[in-house]
Amino acid sequence: MPPSAASHDDPSRPAFREDIEGLRGWLAAVIVLYHLVGIPLGGVIGVDVFFVISGFLITGLLLRELDETGRVSLAAFYARRARRILPVAGVVLVVTVAAAPLVWFAPRAVRTALDAVAAASFVENWHLIASQRSYLQHDAGVSPLQHFWSLAVEEQFYIAWPLVVIAGALVAARFGSVARRRSRTRAVLSVAAIAFLVPSVAHASIQTASDIDAAYFDTFSRAWEFVPGILAATGRPLLARVPRHWRRVLLWTGAASIAFACVFVDPHVAFPWPRAVFATLGTALIVGFGTDDEGLITRLLALPPARWLGKRSYSLYLWHFPAAVMIPAVLGRSWWALLAALALTGLLTTLSYRLVERPALRSGWLRRLESPPDRRRRHHRRRLELAGVAGLALVVVGSGSLQLAAPEKLGDPLSLALPLGGSATGSATGSTPASAQPFSSSSIGAGVREGADRDSWPSSLSPALDRAFGDSLPAAFDMASGCRNDPRQAGAPRSCLWNPDGKRTVTLIGDSTAAAWSSAVTTALVPRGWRVEALSYNGCSPFDVPTPRAVGSQADCRRSRSRLIEQVAESHPDLVLVSSGIASYSDLATEHGRRAADSLWAAGTRRTVSRLAELSPRVVVVENPPPGQSVVDCATRAGSPRECASHVGRDHVDAGRAELQGIQDADTSRPTPDSGIASYLPTRQWFCTSAGVCPVVVGGRLVRPDRSHLTDAMSRALGGLLREALGD
Repeated sequence: MPPSAASHDDPSRPAFREDIEGLRGWLAAVIVLYHLVGIPLGGVIGVDVFFVISGFLITGLLLRELDETGRVSLAAFYARRARRILPVAGVVLVVTVAAAPLVWFAPRAVRTALDAVAAASFVENWHLIASQRSYLQHDAGVSPLQHFWSLAVEEQFYIAWPLVVIAGALVAARFGSVARRRSRTRAVLSVAAIAFLVPSVAHASIQTASDIDAAYFDTFSRAWEFVPGILAATGRPLLARVPRHWRRVLLWTGAASIAFACVFVDPHVAFPWPRAVFATLGTALIVGFGTDDEGLITRLLALPPARWLGKRSYSLYLWHFPAAVMIPAVLGRSWWALLAALALTGLLTTLSYRLVERPALRSGWLRRLESPPDRRRRHHRRRLELAGVAGLALVVVGSGSLQLAAPEKLGDPLSLALPLGGSATGSATGSTPASAQPFSSSSIGAGVREGADRDSWPSSLSPALDRAFGDSLPAAFDMASGCRNDPRQAGAPRSCLWNPDGKRTVTLIGDSTAAAWSSAVTTALVPRGWRVEALSYNGCSPFDVPTPRAVGSQADCRRSRSRLIEQVAESHPDLVLVSSGIASYSDLATEHGRRAADSLWAAGTRRTVSRLAELSPRVVVVENPPPGQSVVDCATRAGSPRECASHVGRDHVDAGRAELQGIQDADTSRPTPDSGIASYLPTRQWFCTSAGVCPVVVGGRLVRPDRSHLTDAMSRALGGLLREALGD
């Protein structure tokens, strides 16, 4: 049967599509459901569907403008985008930033403000990459503005694609007659889209395999998803010639592909490439072959409830995520908290659509820029348009580059807190109540049990929670002024030195975990006349093990370990203390399996300890504190310390067992009879109960501000215990 003339008499002119509006509504509901309750498995593919729809609609609008006026007005295009995007987005950002201090303590509230700055600059995706966030880990540290990453990717597409369309129209105008310009423009744009598809897919494939978290947010790993929509728009006249029977088959195929992706695609594996293909190609089939008269599938897509949600999908998308994150933070995770989040989402969406989104779309705001200029002003207008686009691109590219070049500043709440009068270095050391005493072997157990049973934050700790920035860590932890070094940094490393005239020397080496122990070591040994020196490297275990995901490369970490050994060789200390976090062990277990990780970790410990024993009469491997939740992420003003308590994990237990095995192996294969003695200092009982519960508050002190590093106050309070354990 030939195509319906009523539906396809001018397929180059895109009409309003109820099926697309309904598709938006269906997928908006899927995204909300996924973020609230974690189902369906592939709920994140709603964003992939939106990318394809954006590519289709934006390309169709630009082509229609070319057909009607012979040009594309950049000013009118961006004015329409601004009226559509900015009002609601601005309200969501302002409300979320204002609400954050009411829900969380200052560090996370400030971090939310930093997220808002990135979102307002349309670089939230690069901000999340620089901050090493994961969209797929639904833990307590999720930003309420994290979903703005997709808006950032779309806006970056909106900056680049109209320029490509203009360039394509200019190329088409130079070849062939005016009568064929329309088809030539579509052909040129199709070729351009396909040419871009190849490198984008290649980048997505490599990035997904090497760093799936970064690939999820990466503009270039996502850019290919706009291409099916672009090709559906440029090829619309050809697609309209497909017989109705086959169009319906393809529509059902597209819908089935999207449904399959929703239910069966696991975004934790091979995503976005290649598993996002199911959603993107399915959407391309629907937008490319669909019309308003294609039978049952069109009627299902365009059901009134779906279209109602589709009209409000933009407001719904922007409001649902702050509600999904902040309401459970206030009320706790329960079914009624989820219902409250859903109700709040509905209320804010309705108010936003009626009071902000719809008035902005109907008002005369920026409409002057949408009207075509007269002939005399057209050249001047074009120059202003290009200058405006260049300025917008400069803001986005510059902001994105800053995110990647200085993540330790733009991703750290302290960088914004200090200019606003926040805490200064060392201020959080006052988090210890005046009545609190240093721990001893007789008091630490009771302190840990009391912390595990607490159901409210100590009143004396509230100021500390508001100051739990990175500066609550020991001074040695600072990468600018302390002795925690970047393994990628060239030149001589920075080391710390306390009591340089001490009669005996202890050298503390390791990764960032060792740097966090520095205050305990100085408190324990400096008063006894020890000279204390410390050197550490961020992300690189001191043990001679592979480090698949350490900061820097294998060569960087190997060089860092050599420098640690050199430090000990130069000092000839009486005692060497070594401590390592378990991130590298966890990576080894993920990559090679737990049994292989145990073997590699034990062997690496043996090699490192054996070498150190040749340089010092005594080597002690200090067990690292069991990692847990970051208090910045889990602590809320309405919550309790129990929500931040963690449990001893298997990685921690297995890594400790492997370290002990490595020490025993080193002791049985001592290179010389007079080489040093190595031992293992277990510390788990200083942080966790016998049942394996590890509280975040012990003895009125905050144990850690992040997932694995001791606060300066906690580290100092452990000095007496460390001195007892080491002996004098």
